[in-house]
Amino acid sequence: MPRITSISGRSLANTATKRSIVYYPFTGTNISGLATTTQLGGGNRIQNISTWSFSNGNVAFIGTGLPYHSYGNVLAANIPAQQNFNLNWTYRGGTNVEGSAVETGGGLIGVWLNGVSMFNPSAQAGAPTGPNLLAPTWQYNAASSAGKDLGYTFGEDLAGGHAAPPNQYHYHDGSFLTAWLTGVGHTSGAWGTTGLAETSIIKYLSSGLTHADGHSKILGISADGYPVYGPYGYSVATSNTGGIKRLGSGYTLNSADSRIGTAASNTTLYPLGIFIQDYSYTASGDLDQHNGRYCVTPDYPSGTYAYFITLNSSLEPVFPYIIGNTYYGTPANLA
Repeated sequence: MPRITSISGRSLANTATKRSIVYYPFTGTNISGLATTTQLGGGNRIQNISTWSFSNGNVAFIGTGLPYHSYGNVLAANIPAQQNFNLNWTYRGGTNVEGSAVETGGGLIGVWLNGVSMFNPSAQAGAPTGPNLLAPTWQYNAASSAGKDLGYTFGEDLAGGHAAPPNQYHYHDGSFLTAWLTGVGHTSGAWGTTGLAETSIIKYLSSGLTHADGHSKILGISADGYPVYGPYGYSVATSNTGGIKRLGSGYTLNSADSRIGTAASNTTLYPLGIFIQDYSYTASGDLDQHNGRYCVTPDYPSGTYAYFITLNSSLEPVFPYIIGNTYYGTPANLA
């Protein structure tokens, strides 16, 4: 993915023009967005909306499910298409209510602020071009960053997005961060070649992907209602005075010995990291097994449970990318 040189500072989308920076609070009005077909370049782009509202502990979302940035890759099996989302589920921002560790399954596990679907890293029964492991126990790692590291693809564009039946555009990891700053996500194709930066459409993000102190902003809402932040949080979870750090994943890559005696024992044919079963939670980072923590944030100074996108020191996405193998809270069925 392109090097994300400014997600811990000022948005690339705002560096060309000097102007006063206005910080908008996390409200339905400020995270909703609209771009007309003309603004998006016409052609195959459609008017794109992401309308959010909060009421009585619920969050509601209406939108097309498509990004504002450009998108598309002719290598992809499916062309992204309008989804006509109309979703309503419990919002738990500002709370810390633990559920029963329900597994994140296939399909929608949350929604990003631009309306794009949030998926876990499993390809479910799918496989990339090349070797196809038939044993159902092993599920390919569909995260864009894993494919780039190991030399396979599921037809992702530069934002790390692609579409699953029924042409539902989604991200598996944080590869989209640069596209949100620049508006450029397509690799090729006749659709989506013109786009706008999410930071130019969504007021809450207009000053960039981080708050003034460097803490990441909320970038999406999970199916269990908790906010999903970018990669930066406070060094001390319960204090906003100890500085900022990139929060590390607690998952690590298993050794080759973990494959001995299995259908995936050939690590030359199936290199470590190609399957989601290649990772285990070892409590080696800042985040729990759900890829989150209870902490104070600029949006919730009294504290909230929250998930965080995980990147390595080179700012490349690392497992589990968004949410761990299970949710912290009780998820809604967003299907």
